Amino acid sequence: MKATLHRESFLAAFGQAQAVAPTKGPKPALNYILLDCGADKAYLHASDTEQSLRIELTGVEVDAPGKIMLPIALVGSVLRESSDEALKLNVEKTNLRIRGQSSDYKLATMDPEEFPVFEDSKGEGQAAQSSAAGLLTGLKRTVFACDPTSSRYALGGVLFQFAKNDLNLVATDGSRLSKYTLQLDESPEKNTEAVVPEKSVKTLQRLLAGFPDGGVDLLLTANWLRAEVGPYVFRGRLLEGRFPNWKAVIDGFADDVQVQFLAGPLHQSIRQAAIALIGSETSAMDFRIDEGQLTLVSKSESSTSEVELPLVAAAKDRKLDVSLNHRYVTDALKTFDDEQQLTFCGHDSASAVKIIDGNGFLYVAMPLNTEK
Repeated sequence: MKATLHRESFLAAFGQAQAVAPTKGPKPALNYILLDCGADKAYLHASDTEQSLRIELTGVEVDAPGKIMLPIALVGSVLRESSDEALKLNVEKTNLRIRGQSSDYKLATMDPEEFPVFEDSKGEGQAAQSSAAGLLTGLKRTVFACDPTSSRYALGGVLFQFAKNDLNLVATDGSRLSKYTLQLDESPEKNTEAVVPEKSVKTLQRLLAGFPDGGVDLLLTANWLRAEVGPYVFRGRLLEGRFPNWKAVIDGFADDVQVQFLAGPLHQSIRQAAIALIGSETSAMDFRIDEGQLTLVSKSESSTSEVELPLVAAAKDRKLDVSLNHRYVTDALKTFDDEQQLTFCGHDSASAVKIIDGNGFLYVAMPLNTEK
């Protein structure tokens, strides 16, 4: 195999592949990235057995088709440290040779046949299509609420629930729940759902971020989620287990107290009020709504904080005093621009609060105690 590659574009693709490959793979071959050069197209392949990625390359001139295994750490270092615009690759016996204008590397490699075959699931399950930007926003506003360490249910990922023309994305750790609904450009033939692990969701976020104006083709099979966006074809194994009844959580609490606020000012006020909790084991913060104002109160064994924030809109005769994990609130706020107006909904100190944006996002956080 012989090929000449454009270093910068190849480095960008190599970085995406490297993020999927394991640091220490269960098989030696997984510590490599496979470069597959055909007569017309060239691809990179990476896998950790739970997720796989195929990248169609640009800027690669193939002189002799073939496959070669690229040792991740060594090739990554060559690509980053080189100042050459183009690099030449070829195989010499059991070595990979990489040459630039003033550099020459010979790196040990292994048989390409040892690399696991990329099993494409295209055409095997329920297909859908959405905008890349919409899916990226939905994943950002849900994945933070999952619990990858949990052994209960399937809390370690994001639920993908296809229903008619919509895709519901839902994540929960048992103490909070985040949901985002986006409209699909093309819907699957049947309503279906599955839980995608946090690791695969974050990989998908990285891929989508490079193509915000494009579309993404999704395919859900019995065991895999397949996503195709730009030059990437991604495959992630699904989580087993039952996802909680999220609709019952959302509908289970009254929300007669409703106030509006801006994400940025509230985020800043919470950070200020959390100063008293530095070094403390508690994350509890009181959210007190009265007379169109929100007062945040934090107490530890040695310190107290009290911060006031005028609300954008609030009913003067409605009051609320509820204790929440302040980190749960800021996790949601961080996914919005500072000027985004949100609605905070509650009922009493024993009920969950909801935060909504009026555009598909709904967040539920459970109170920390009921002693108010």
